Amino acid sequence: MALEANSNMINMAPKATLIENIGQIGQPTALESRRLDCIYDDEPLGFEKDPGDGDFLGFVVHKKGIEINQNKTKAIWNTKAPTTKKELQSLLGKINFLRQFVSNMNGKTMAFSPLLYLGKESKFKWEHHHQEAFDFLKDYLMKPPMLAPSSRNKSMKLYISASESTLGSMLAQDDENGVERAIYYLSRVLNNVETRYIAIENMCLCLYFSCSKIKQYIKPVEVYVYSHFDVIKHMLSKPILHNQTGKWALALTKYSLTYVPLKAVKGQIVPDFIADHSVVDITEAYVGTRSWQLFFDGSRHKEGTGVGIFVVSPDGIPTKFRYRIKGDCSNNEAEYEALIIGLQIMLNVGIRDVDIKGDSELVVKQLTKEYKCVKENLVRYVATSLALVSKYDNTSIKHIRRVDNQEANDLG
Repeated sequence: MALEANSNMINMAPKATLIENIGQIGQPTALESRRLDCIYDDEPLGFEKDPGDGDFLGFVVHKKGIEINQNKTKAIWNTKAPTTKKELQSLLGKINFLRQFVSNMNGKTMAFSPLLYLGKESKFKWEHHHQEAFDFLKDYLMKPPMLAPSSRNKSMKLYISASESTLGSMLAQDDENGVERAIYYLSRVLNNVETRYIAIENMCLCLYFSCSKIKQYIKPVEVYVYSHFDVIKHMLSKPILHNQTGKWALALTKYSLTYVPLKAVKGQIVPDFIADHSVVDITEAYVGTRSWQLFFDGSRHKEGTGVGIFVVSPDGIPTKFRYRIKGDCSNNEAEYEALIIGLQIMLNVGIRDVDIKGDSELVVKQLTKEYKCVKENLVRYVATSLALVSKYDNTSIKHIRRVDNQEANDLG
């Protein structure tokens, strides 16, 4: 399937239900029919028409949602601190059974990892930071979240996050009252190779990992992917089959995924999810590898007012522009004229990711709102510049030394 690199959506194959596809091959078995009725019934997943409260596979299932059986949490709460590697493995087995209820499970249990890799001759030593992590887990499991059953006919939300050592995600959906509720939590530890990925690649890996694990939930519906950066667009910019990220993008074409910026959202489950994940700042890694660079300078001299614009592509290819401004204007106005022209040029050719760099401290800090614009003649320039900046997907504005802006200075 062809992928459009300028799209924010990964296109999905023609939507045909699983029942129809099976029907083309042959009739499903009785077991398959029961499973399909469970997955694709109009009622929430996993429920019959009129469910009653009951215990199912160690979980309490009722109309409000799915909860952990209190006997499971009490068994963990009453467990004493392990004194051997075998006891620790037994404890983690009990905790791992409840992993879908725990946000960033691997992050919460990472303190125990060194103990699991002890050799036969190494001494097992339970230290203070191990006990703190254990106590934190016990407190969390005494008031675990209630998970909601998913509904087939509603879109879903997938929140993804990546740190230097773990990946985490949360599948959520709005209930009939419009309240966002968690359906499933996922997390895993990065292996040795993955720890060397740049941050944006780990975010892409997190999306691929999450979709692979919860494919039975997300295949029939539209899924909105929430993260700090547009990982879908980044994946589509990679060459298919010639890059690991491109291969992940190819595998995700079977799902209907749309990126949504992670902004302020209603409810508490999203802030709780973000708080559980120490997100790495990926601005530098993402923008620095994919963005264009715009250097601008404007100046007033005896020959008139000149504007210099120096643009560098992500591949390092430079482009120069030089303009003369008609009429009289100040040096600050000339700087703004250069910036506005540069931003308009890049928008006109479809560029949406740009690093803006200039040696005018006044202009840069007015745009970043560190300085307040008090001169009437500059108010219009500030408003126009900010309006243009808002049309880009990703921007950064940085003040640089005049010597570092020499190319634009020579053009102006």
